[in-house]
Amino acid sequence: MNGSKLIYLDNQATTQTDPNVVEKMLPYFTKFMGNPSSDHSFGIEARSAVSWTRDIITKAWDLDCRQLVFTAGASESINLALKGFASSPFSTARKKILTTNIEHSATIETLKRLEMAGFEIINLPVDNEGLISTKQLESSLSEDTLLVSIILVNNEIGTVQDYNEIIKICSARQIPLHFDATQGIGKIEFYSAVSKCMSPLLFSFSSHKFYGPKGVGGLYLNQPAIDAKLVPLIDGGGQEGGLRAGTENVPGIVGMGRAITLCREYFPEETERITFLRDKFLHNLNDAGIKYSINGSRISRIPHNLNIMFHEVPSAVLKNRNKDIAFSTGSACSSSLHKPSHVLKAIGLNNKEASHSVRIGIGRFNTEEEINYCTDKFIEVINDLLG
Repeated sequence: MNGSKLIYLDNQATTQTDPNVVEKMLPYFTKFMGNPSSDHSFGIEARSAVSWTRDIITKAWDLDCRQLVFTAGASESINLALKGFASSPFSTARKKILTTNIEHSATIETLKRLEMAGFEIINLPVDNEGLISTKQLESSLSEDTLLVSIILVNNEIGTVQDYNEIIKICSARQIPLHFDATQGIGKIEFYSAVSKCMSPLLFSFSSHKFYGPKGVGGLYLNQPAIDAKLVPLIDGGGQEGGLRAGTENVPGIVGMGRAITLCREYFPEETERITFLRDKFLHNLNDAGIKYSINGSRISRIPHNLNIMFHEVPSAVLKNRNKDIAFSTGSACSSSLHKPSHVLKAIGLNNKEASHSVRIGIGRFNTEEEINYCTDKFIEVINDLLG
């Protein structure tokens, strides 16, 4: 196939910005370039764009538009959710935060900071599929629980937590719940469950994970979460309902709105097509007799993610022999540290097994031809090593 073409299979790290999104953004760099806080026509146009984009996004999710805060991305949103609650009046008599041992580094590092400030962090273990026990979650809640923070879809192994049951448990006990939904937007439909939650609920997300621009994201808060009066991270001009000061990234916000609209429009067909490509990848390996195991759940997972442990070859060899294929041997936010993945260790892999694992992220712009090329190259390397 290839020649000089590079194949991108790292769509959990980031995604290509959809050309339709770029087209929607362009006028807001030049023609409609006003500051949304200005009171002249340019500012009014920019302010209007921010307002109707907020409405477009929340209508796509059947949620209330007054409850969406625009940020610079999921890491900021996670920090705002966790630190905002920790500094709120809600935290006066509550010092315990429940989370999992497979969170993204943005959550892990934020909770480390809160632990140094005196909060007790409880890490719930996961089973060998990467799923928490909802019974253990329920039994771990107490009157001094401030917040539960759980990664909705894991960025490394694609596992989807039982969000319906988690929401039900937290809602019944009136415990605030935060989902890191960074890998969930456009891949699973969890918004109906969110709308039914009667206790404080928030979720964080980032545009570049669903074919939108980098540098923009959001934090959704339901009305009980708003009533909890989170303390902002950034003080200033009072933008975003006082929760996130600073001039809004109008082109980025508009682009994110378009990206979410496209995700909703494409959802059934795209899910079916990506599932086919995922299954094709595995079918090719099976046909060649390659020995492998899938890390994470085979059922409770998004089809966009394959985390595979090859029994007979280290992932570094596959990477070094396939420079024209972009895939991951760990989370993009930590792979440069060259440490075994804490997620893979949490589901029971040892260091050797983790070092034999790769993450394949399949996305909107991948083709069957690319999948066949990738598996052909992997099979060739493995067979060469086996002699």
